[in-house]
Amino acid sequence: MAATKIFPGARVYSFEPNPDCLVQLRKNTAGLSNVSVHQLALGEQAGEVAFHVNSYSLSSSILPLANSHRVAFPYAREIATIKVKMDTLNHFFEAVPLPRPALLKLDIQGYEAQALRGAGELLKQIDYVVLEASFKPMYQGECLFMEITELMKGMGFIFVRPLAWASDTKSGEIVQMDALFQRA
Repeated sequence: MAATKIFPGARVYSFEPNPDCLVQLRKNTAGLSNVSVHQLALGEQAGEVAFHVNSYSLSSSILPLANSHRVAFPYAREIATIKVKMDTLNHFFEAVPLPRPALLKLDIQGYEAQALRGAGELLKQIDYVVLEASFKPMYQGECLFMEITELMKGMGFIFVRPLAWASDTKSGEIVQMDALFQRA
């Protein structure tokens, strides 16, 4: 919720499919009238989807963990699979005009490309995108940084810079980063 501190007047829409994390998110945002929290996964189409709950909640995802994730973060392991509701960004925001400049932040554990594909017309209202991208597969079926960069280019955005990154706990190798993209 750093956005509420940096931009106190900004409207924040937060999405969390994991029921356990949702409880904490609602506690963290209680009293913030400019933040709305939605129990929802974001993807390429609406419906229900299997969600892999991990012992390390930050690793929970629609996608199963890849072996490289287990090596880099050995404390993350799947403990359950649940069904969650999924919607597209385009559908969710079809009746919600976004004030400019608009920032879209996606940190959805390897499912960023699918959420972007589900954004459709909404992306025309977005000026900046911050998303998590991996350099090697951390989740089965995820798009890696170069693929994400090409996808973003096709959607009218250019890569600006890394904002933060996560390293392999053993080798120190950067395995993921938060990447900033700007409308070209």
